[in-house]
Amino acid sequence: MKYILVLSKQDLRLSKFEVIEYLGLNKIVSKKELALINLSDKKAKAIKNLAYTNFAYEILFESSMKNLLSKIKKFDWQKHYKKKYCVRCVGIDVSNERKYADLIWNKLRKPKVDLKKANSEFVFIKFGNKIFVTKLIWKNSKDFLQRKAHLRPQLHPSSLDPRLAKACVNISTGLRKKKVLDPFCGTCGILIEAGLLGHKIIGCDLDVIMARKGVINLDHYGINKFEVGLRDALDFKEKVDAVVTDIPYGRNTKAKEIEVVVKKFLEKAYKFSKKIVVMFPNDAKYKKLLGKWKIKAEFNHYLHKSLSKKIVVLKK
Repeated sequence: MKYILVLSKQDLRLSKFEVIEYLGLNKIVSKKELALINLSDKKAKAIKNLAYTNFAYEILFESSMKNLLSKIKKFDWQKHYKKKYCVRCVGIDVSNERKYADLIWNKLRKPKVDLKKANSEFVFIKFGNKIFVTKLIWKNSKDFLQRKAHLRPQLHPSSLDPRLAKACVNISTGLRKKKVLDPFCGTCGILIEAGLLGHKIIGCDLDVIMARKGVINLDHYGINKFEVGLRDALDFKEKVDAVVTDIPYGRNTKAKEIEVVVKKFLEKAYKFSKKIVVMFPNDAKYKKLLGKWKIKAEFNHYLHKSLSKKIVVLKK
C-alpha cells in the first residue's frame, strides 16, 4: 500500500532519516516535506510512533490533473466513507475543494459534510506532475509536548527535548522491541521515550540525585520495567541492541574529562552494542572519540538560538 507522509520542517533531513531507519526502508521519494512510501499493512500501523512526521495519508488513487474529475466520478467513495467527510487540497488551489466535495457527495449514500470533525478526510495532494487522492489515516497528536522537562515531576534544564529523544530511539531500534541503554541517563528523558515505545530500558548515572530523579520520572509516566541506578558507564558489559545518549557536557565536569570517558565508553560499547545514536554539543570535536565506530549519518540539529546539537548515528 502506498502512503504520503507530511514531514516536520523543523528538521527535514532528520525527519526523512527517521522514517527510513524506523520503518526499514531503503529510500523514500520526497518533495519538500512530502514523502511517498510503500509499506505493508504491519509496517503502516507503526507510522503512529514517528516523532518528526506530522500526517500520514493512504493513497486511494493517482491521476493527472487533466483526468482528475473523471476519476473522481468513477471512484467508489462509499468504501472509504464513514459518517462525515471533508475535502482538503495540498498544492492545489483550495477553490477546487468545493467542486471535488460536490462530486464525492453525489457518490455517497446519506452524505454529511463536517469541515471541523470529519471522520473521513479526503485530501488531494499535488506531488510533482501527479495528483494523489488520499485519505487521512493519522495525525501526530504531539503528546511528547506534555513530557517536556519543565512538565516532569523532576526537572533538569538540560534534559533532551522529548521529540528529539523519541526520534533518536526510533532511529536506533527500528520496528522491533529492543534493549536500549542510556549510559549517561540523568533524569531519564531518553529512557522515558524508549519505555513508552515498549523497549526494555537500562540507564546509568554517577550522580545519585540525578538517578533518583530519573526513577521518579519513569514512575510518573507509568513505566515500570526498567533498570536505572547509580552505575559507572565504563563498567557496563551487558549486551544491548542500541545505545542512545546525550553526552553530559555542561554538568560540573570539564569537557576534556568527559571526552576521555566518552572515548573509553565507545571503545567498550563496540563489544556489546549493535548501534549507537549519540548527541554532542555542536562545537564538540567528537570524531576523535569514535574509535572503530563508523558514522552512518550526522545532523546539525537546531534547538534554540543559543544551542545546537550534533546528532551522530554510529554503526560497526
